[in-house]
Formats: sequence, C-alpha cells, structure tokens
Amino acid sequence: MQNKSKKSKKKLVIILIILAIAAAIITYFIIKKKKSDTVSYDDYPVYDSSGVTIDSSSNYFAGVIEPEESKYVDADSDREIDEVFVSQGDTVHTGDKLFSYKTKDVSLQIEEAKLELEGYDTTIADSNQQISDLTAQKAKAVQEATANKEPTASIEYQYDSQIQSLNTAIKQAELSKKKTQAQIDDLNKKVANTIVTSPIDGTISNVSTTTATGGSGHFITILSSGAYRVKGTVDELNVGSLSQGLPVIVHSRVDDSKTWKGTITKIETDSTNGDSQSDMSYGNGATSNDVSSQGASKYTFYASLDTTEDLLLGQHVYVEIEYDNAYPEDGSGSYDENPSGAFEDEIMTDGSGAIDSNEDSSDDTDSMTVEGN
Repeated sequence: MQNKSKKSKKKLVIILIILAIAAAIITYFIIKKKKSDTVSYDDYPVYDSSGVTIDSSSNYFAGVIEPEESKYVDADSDREIDEVFVSQGDTVHTGDKLFSYKTKDVSLQIEEAKLELEGYDTTIADSNQQISDLTAQKAKAVQEATANKEPTASIEYQYDSQIQSLNTAIKQAELSKKKTQAQIDDLNKKVANTIVTSPIDGTISNVSTTTATGGSGHFITILSSGAYRVKGTVDELNVGSLSQGLPVIVHSRVDDSKTWKGTITKIETDSTNGDSQSDMSYGNGATSNDVSSQGASKYTFYASLDTTEDLLLGQHVYVEIEYDNAYPEDGSGSYDENPSGAFEDEIMTDGSGAIDSNEDSSDDTDSMTVEGN
C-alpha cells in the first residue's frame, strides 16, 4: 500500500511539473507573438515615394532641382486668341512673342462705343437748346403776367422745373460720355497691344489647350533659366529641426563624388502633403496600416545653391543638413530658428488680363510684357 501511495505522489508531481513546463512554454510563445505583431514607428526606417530614408535618425532628405522662378501668363477671358507662337519645351527670352489676340471683335466694340458717344452728344445739345428756349419763354411769360398784374410765382416754378430736369439729363449724359470714352481708350490699348511677350528668359513648361485663368489652369507656364534651387521634403518628425539659414550639402543620386553646397531659405510649415500616407512604405514589408502612427505628414522646404554647375532641371538629389556647421563661426548666435510660413505667390495684372506669379517673393517687380503689332 505504501508503494502505491508513493507511486501516486510521484505521478502527481510529474504531472504538475509537465503542466508547469507546458504553461511556461505557452506563455513564452504568446509573449513572443505579441512582440512580433507589434510594429513600432521607430523600429523601421521610413521612406518617401522616391525611396529616400527620412527617419528621425537621418540628416538626409529627398529633393529635386527646380527653377527659382516660375511665371504664369493668362489670357483675357473676354478676348479671343489669334495665334500661339510657342509650344512646350521651347526656350524663350524676355520680349519673345508668346501669343496674340484677335482684334476684329475689339474694333466692333470701339465702333459701338463711338455711336454711344454720338448719342450722348446729341442728348446734351438738344437739352441745351431746350433750356435756351424755355428760358426765353419764361421771360416772356413773366413779362406778360407782370403787365397784366397777375402773379408770376407759378409761371416761374413751371419753367424752372423743366429747366432743372433738362440740366439733370445733361449731367447724366456727360457722366455716361466720360465712362464710354474711358472704355474706348481701353479698347484702343487692346488693339494696339495684341501681342503678349515673355517677361523672363526660360523654358515653356506648359501651354494649355484652353485660355483658362487662375488656379492650375494657367494658359502658359514659363520656368526661368539659369537660377536653380532645391525643393526638399521633410516629415513632421523632422520639420522642427530645420530652420532658415541651415547649411546643406546636395548629393547626386547617380554620382557620389558630385556635391553642391547651399542654404535653407524657406520652409512651408502651413502646407502638408495630404497623401503622405499613401506614398510611404515601411521596412520588412509593413504598410502604413500596420503601423500605429500611420505615417507622418510631409512638408516642403527650399534651399538656394552656391553653384548650379552640372545640375539639371528636374534632377532628383539627396539633401544633407550640416548641423555641425549650423552656427556662425564668430559665435554671434544661431541662425533663425523660426521657419517661415508657406509661400505666398505674388500675382500681378498689367490690365491685359495676363497674370504673373513669382514663387520667389523677393522678385516683386516683374510683370508680363505686352507689345504692339
């Protein structure tokens, strides 16, 4: 009996040990699976659509070479295009012809306006003649009433009312005449200025098939030549570390030996890329839906370059921030740490209906040039 009791106790101990081991193994695998299912934003490098790492540990950002200035030339919506002299890809210089307007409709408008002027002149002349006649009639009527010892107040009031109405008609006609003459002057300017020319040296980026005005529907877009800058992309995790005046090194993607130095000039902190999550990918095949942070919003920054030799318009580059050289050597303090706001394009009109937009806010004097035939 004692042997059976001992054997039962041994079996129970063995069973308990086995259960304990099994429980430990199960717990281990559950914890391991939970860890493997959890993806941290910081565990994987984040890439933008061009494949450049932009995680919080990197000083490199995606960039593209673009012109420092773009001009948008829009046609008058109330004028008909006669001929377009340029096409996409053409190189133009300041003063080169872009397009011309038809003048037939404008000439008809001038003739109609001149007829209106003649009508106003006739109204003014007739009214003055009537006033002269009424004045003479009034004097005669008052003279007769006085001779007959009759009251003259009602007679004078009757004639004065008619004369006042005619004077009001004359003033209205004169005002309408001034407005019509101003319209004729504007139309004459349109006839004299039928050819729209380029305000800058550059390349024709786009020529619309319509004469749409405003928004993204500019009739002609011109990219300036010669002066380039870098347009970079930074995520919300890193945008706070950038500021105006920070030095940068621009690296070629195809040739590691080619670099260019520059300085951050503007940071767009008010405008984010709403599609940032859709064009971001994560390490080990993880997608934005697998990551609790669901990706970071993107912002745009711009850097001027000391030299643009060997750079091509539209070329993709890496932008490295030189934080080690971020302070002036004279120890006078740090560069501006308050990034500027979003670009505010300056749009100007010269009266011909053509709109001129400068991305570089420092260039606020250029305007579209219009010349005569």
